Amino acid sequence: MGLHLYRCVRAHCYPIDELRAKYPDAEIFKDYGDFLPTIDRRYMQWEGKRIGYVICANVMAMFYRKDLWEDPKIKDMYRKWIDKNLADLQAKAPEIGLDPKKIPTELKVLTVLEDVYAIGKFFTKKFNPDLARGLRIFLRSLLDKVYKCRDP
Repeated sequence: MGLHLYRCVRAHCYPIDELRAKYPDAEIFKDYGDFLPTIDRRYMQWEGKRIGYVICANVMAMFYRKDLWEDPKIKDMYRKWIDKNLADLQAKAPEIGLDPKKIPTELKVLTVLEDVYAIGKFFTKKFNPDLARGLRIFLRSLLDKVYKCRDP
C-alpha cells in the first residue's frame, strides 16, 4: 500500500518551492513557525520536501469528571494498570509521534498528547477491562454517600 500510495502522490506533487518563488506574496506561503512541528512534518512534507502548508487546524476541548481524577482508589487503579502497561505504551509511542518519556505514571489531568494516549487507554474498557468493575464499585460507594446525606 505504501509504495502504491507513493507512486500516486509523487505523480501529482509539485515542489512548493517553485510555487513560492513564483508567488512570493501569497498568504499561504507565510511562516508557519507557530504550528506544531510534528503536524508540519507528518502532513506537509514528503521525503523531506515541503508538499503543502497547513491552512487550518482544529481545536479540541476536553471535559472530565474531576471526582475520577481525584479519587485515591482510581489513582491506585491507574498506578497498578500503568505498572503493567508502561513498557508497551512507551514502545508504541514513537510510532504515533509521541515521546515515550512523557507517558504519565500518575493519574493527572491531561495536558499533552502522551497523557491523552495513556490515560485515555486506562479509561477505555477495551484496554482496561478491570476498570468497568472498579468504576461500578466506585460509583456505588459514591451513591451510598449521596443517599446517606439525604437520609433524615
